[in-house]
Amino acid sequence: MPWRVDGAHIEDDIFNLAVSQAKSVRSPTVKDSCLLALQFRERAEERAARATALMGQSTACRRARLFDLSTLLPVPADLLLYELTHPKARAWLLDHWGLSDLPLHAT
Repeated sequence: MPWRVDGAHIEDDIFNLAVSQAKSVRSPTVKDSCLLALQFRERAEERAARATALMGQSTACRRARLFDLSTLLPVPADLLLYELTHPKARAWLLDHWGLSDLPLHAT
């Protein structure tokens, strides 16, 4: 599933985590924090793009596709506009798939 990935949000979160480290911990400079945050954003966007490109093409594990929840009950397109962690997306996953936690490596 091509869940929306908000690269700017990821970049902001990583930057804020990096610059807010206690001084007792070896904390990165602001410049280093910006670079680290940008790298996280780029990797997240690249991973999402690769996952989207591979949709429906994977032959790595044919048995796994027998229990493909997105084939049995697809997530509505309007929910895919949200990030996977959005409360509406999580509520739908719980109500329709019975998942109380986020799926691992969901794409």
